[in-house]
Amino acid sequence: MNAFYHNCFDKINDDKCINDFLKDDKSKINKCMNDSFVDINDKYVKDNTLLADAKNNFLDKNVPYYPAVFVNDRLVKGEIDKLNIFDEICGSFIEPKQ
Repeated sequence: MNAFYHNCFDKINDDKCINDFLKDDKSKINKCMNDSFVDINDKYVKDNTLLADAKNNFLDKNVPYYPAVFVNDRLVKGEIDKLNIFDEICGSFIEPKQ
């Protein structure tokens, strides 16, 4: 995650940067992602240990923690929950990115 952040963060919408970075490590990344879920069969409900650890690390140090979600380059505003994200994804079909 750190290597990706340092190499592609400012080019987050640059598919070439992302694909170049991931081309050799896709199996490692997939294993890491699969291993990070409490229950891979219930990954949309159960917690992701990597994300939970990162969040707790910030909170333990009293550092403000503001996760963000983007759908089609637009920031999702409001509560980050399944229904809100689903609404944003559906809304992006109604109001596509210009």
